[in-house]
Amino acid sequence: MAISFDRPARVALLALSLSFAFVAPSTAQDRTPAVPQSGIVKVKSAYSVQETVARIKQDVAAKGITFFSEVDQQRLARDAGVDIGPSTLLTFGNPPLGTLFLTSNPSHSG
Repeated sequence: MAISFDRPARVALLALSLSFAFVAPSTAQDRTPAVPQSGIVKVKSAYSVQETVARIKQDVAAKGITFFSEVDQQRLARDAGVDIGPSTLLTFGNPPLGTLFLTSNPSHSG
């Protein structure tokens, strides 16, 4: 039996040691999302999940940020018998900057 979640398509981003929000250029000045206490900023894209992912990956590369991985969460959920909408997890970051955070508080680095 598959579980169905009626949620809009989404792209989950995990930015390691770096935070930035992707907003379509035509609406960037109209949207300045407030950063909630959780630190997670949600921004609705004007593009499909596939195009949003491609644009984010292109922007990350153009900024010289290290891209680590892309996880198709919809496929993983489907393999587990769960039905969700399109969902992709991208991980990227700046290792030289990230290691500064790790070394500044060694008790949290492992």
